[in-house]
Amino acid sequence: MRQLVIVCLLGLLLPQTGCIWKLWSKGDIPVEKIDFDVYGTVETINPDILTLRTREGSTTFLFGPASVKGGELEPGQTVHVFYRKQESGSIITLVVRKVK
Repeated sequence: MRQLVIVCLLGLLLPQTGCIWKLWSKGDIPVEKIDFDVYGTVETINPDILTLRTREGSTTFLFGPASVKGGELEPGQTVHVFYRKQESGSIITLVVRKVK
C-alpha cells in the first residue's frame, strides 16, 4: 500500500517538474520585436503603396489585405504608421493621421 501511494505521488509530481525543468534549462525566452512604428509626412499614396518622408529619408510601405487606414490620407499630412517587416517589404498594419 505504501509503495502504491509513493508511485502515485511520483506519477503526479514528475510531469510537473519536467515542465519546470524545461523552462529553467532553456534560459530566458527571447522576445522578438516584429511590429514597428514611425512618424512621417505623406509624399505619395495609392491603394497599394504609401511613401513617407521621415528623418531617415524617404520610406516606402505596402498596404496588405489586413491593413487599417484611419481616415482619408493626402500628401503633406503627418501620419503615424505601424508596420511589420516581411520578405516582401514593410507591410502596414495601421496608419493614422497625427493630431496636433
